Amino acid sequence: MRTIALFILLCAATAGAAPLDELIAIALRDNPQIQAARQAASAAAAVPAQASSFDDPQAGVAWYLSEVETRVGPQEQRLFLSQKLPFWGKRGLRGAHAGGLARAAGATVRDVALAVVTEVKERYYDLVYVEESIRITEADRALVKDIVAAALAHYGAGHGQQRDVLRAQVALSRDTDRLLTLRAQRATLTAILNELLARDKQTPIDGVALPAALPVVETMDGLRDEMVATRPRLAALTRRIEAARAVVDLARKQYYPDLTARFDYTLTSEGPLPVADNGTDSYWATLSINLPIWRKRLDAGVSEARARLAEAEAVYRDELERAERELADLRFRLTTSLEQVALFDTGLVPQAEQALRATMDGYRTGQAEFLNLLDAERDWLDLKLAAFRAKADLFQEQARLDQAVGRLPEPKKD
Repeated sequence: MRTIALFILLCAATAGAAPLDELIAIALRDNPQIQAARQAASAAAAVPAQASSFDDPQAGVAWYLSEVETRVGPQEQRLFLSQKLPFWGKRGLRGAHAGGLARAAGATVRDVALAVVTEVKERYYDLVYVEESIRITEADRALVKDIVAAALAHYGAGHGQQRDVLRAQVALSRDTDRLLTLRAQRATLTAILNELLARDKQTPIDGVALPAALPVVETMDGLRDEMVATRPRLAALTRRIEAARAVVDLARKQYYPDLTARFDYTLTSEGPLPVADNGTDSYWATLSINLPIWRKRLDAGVSEARARLAEAEAVYRDELERAERELADLRFRLTTSLEQVALFDTGLVPQAEQALRATMDGYRTGQAEFLNLLDAERDWLDLKLAAFRAKADLFQEQARLDQAVGRLPEPKKD
């Protein structure tokens, strides 16, 4: 009785403070996937200023291979400077297109960060389960040792059989084998988590624990509204739609001509004629426009831009419908997981504990078979492990739901 009570007490104990928030903060700061996405967003943010800028002005000098004689003297060289001036609004639309793509890249950073954070949470909860399983199994070994001692006592007193002792020793070996597997899993999960955090894979991760409070199932309408407002993929697609609309407007602007302003300056030497302005340089200004007369090309450009816009809108609708289905499925799975956890906590595990106590008492008094005792021990262990697995799965489902909605923990400022 004392061993069973100690066993159950050990398995009900809680672990230390969970470092999950710290791990997430490190991942948001150091994970290479997130860093790469940030650099891509930074590069995209530098494009609008380039897209909306004027073209470089043109400057040049011309030499006359054969002198051009004029009344005021021979012309020797010509200098010129020109600048293309796009039709009003074109530069702004080019900047709007690039700006939309830059904002889409910014939303993609959040999407990548969400995926990494969700992976950190899932592997963290797996690690919590493994640590708890090790603790439960080690406690079970203590119980099985007590059962072995009881079997030996019965056998020595002539009330038991040798095969009972052997069966108890097999149960002890089973726990040893389970511990070897669990410790290997702990090493693997620790390495995976450290890889996500971009640090040495051997760095220990201690004090892991599940959150104290269980998740709460929110209304579908509330989740959907939050998802539409915060899901990064939807935000990125919205920005791409904005960029595509700017391209449509820009394609329509191509029907209007651009202006080119040019200034020329000609160097003139003194000539043989005695005129008052002998050797005077000449200069003039020119304004020119392109002629957008090839309507088929322009019409095709507008058609292409409209098709790209329709494509972007269709992709958004498809992503929204898929996200809504995913959200409904995750909410259902979260609800089911909560029900499973409640079933384990209020029914299956307490019943197994009661059965184990009763069977152990019965075996000590000779009113229960040894096989029944081993079955009760095995049932209790399996149910306890399954109960904790269900609880870890519950928090993993919450992590996936948070990702689907678009909930990203903000990094703490120093």
